[in-house]
Amino acid sequence: MATATWIYTFCLAFGLLFAFVSGFFGMIFGHIGLGHAEAGGGGLDVHLDGVDVHADGLDVHVDTVDVGPDAASTMGPASAPIVSTLMAGFGGVGIICTSVFHLPPALSVPISFVTAVGVAAIVFFALSKLLLSIQSTSHSTLASVVGTEAQVITPISADGVGAVAYSHAGVRQSRPARSEEDVMIPRHSLVRITRVAGATLIVRELVDERLRRLKQEEVEADEPEK
Repeated sequence: MATATWIYTFCLAFGLLFAFVSGFFGMIFGHIGLGHAEAGGGGLDVHLDGVDVHADGLDVHVDTVDVGPDAASTMGPASAPIVSTLMAGFGGVGIICTSVFHLPPALSVPISFVTAVGVAAIVFFALSKLLLSIQSTSHSTLASVVGTEAQVITPISADGVGAVAYSHAGVRQSRPARSEEDVMIPRHSLVRITRVAGATLIVRELVDERLRRLKQEEVEADEPEK
């Protein structure tokens, strides 16, 4: 009986510690970093834009997390929440069976295992539903910005990705962006968001903005060299 109690205690402690460690490091690496990280397959895109200092002021970006259509499917039985729930549930129920009801291991082990699997299954389906809900909300929010004017804050190359800033629902936001026409769009240019591709905005430079820039380039080209 004492051996079974020690095993249950170890499982409970391991499950709780694993949940704490995975949650702690997930928080650290999810909020501290630089650059742009993407998990392929339409899963999870994390944009850690941080703070950009330009010559004309300070531009602070809000970090964004985009949950793609395959995000829920990436959380399997071996994911941290499920493993920690399974271990902690098995250990906790086992301790109750042996310490409170004084059941022998032949009964406490199957009871603990079945209960832990049931709780882990509930957690799995609850988290899957939550991720799908977040995904739906994220896609709806992105779709609502189509047609919005934005300003280029990181130059968009002809075949690359830049970044734009725009105001939506009274909040200034920034996201990666590509040119719809595969042309270079310099910083500070005004563009219109035409569609959304995953976590990236597809933009087109405003006609007036393009004419103004072309005219300015012509004037600069006609100026005599000093």
